[in-house]
Amino acid sequence: TYVCKYPNQGLYKGVDISPKISDSKRRDAILKLISSIVDCIDLPFKEDGQVFKNKENILPQKPLGYYREYTLIVPKDAAKEFYVGETHFTAYPSYGARGPERLVIGGGTEIYYTPTHYNSFVKISVVKTEDLDSKK
Repeated sequence: TYVCKYPNQGLYKGVDISPKISDSKRRDAILKLISSIVDCIDLPFKEDGQVFKNKENILPQKPLGYYREYTLIVPKDAAKEFYVGETHFTAYPSYGARGPERLVIGGGTEIYYTPTHYNSFVKISVVKTEDLDSKK
């Protein structure tokens, strides 16, 4: 049997991110990355899925191995200035193939987005289509 190399047991695909991300290209890149993790699609960098050690101590303290990191590949024409909810961000320059943006996923369920290469994190969640239907 095939075993997915990414802990994805609590993840699911969705149609949006909460809190809202003002840059649709960035939002779509996050949704695509989460979808790839859910589907166990091999990601392009060897670092994808590796243990994130939380050396910055910004995320809640958990046992080593709880957090995994994933490379967020943002389109070159994505907005340089954007909001995640009410928080304003300026995109960091990209000095390498992986770029500065990451998703860190804790316990297969908690999703943290860092547009600032681990200097700050925003906890995000995936909005499923049925979540949108229930708001109507």
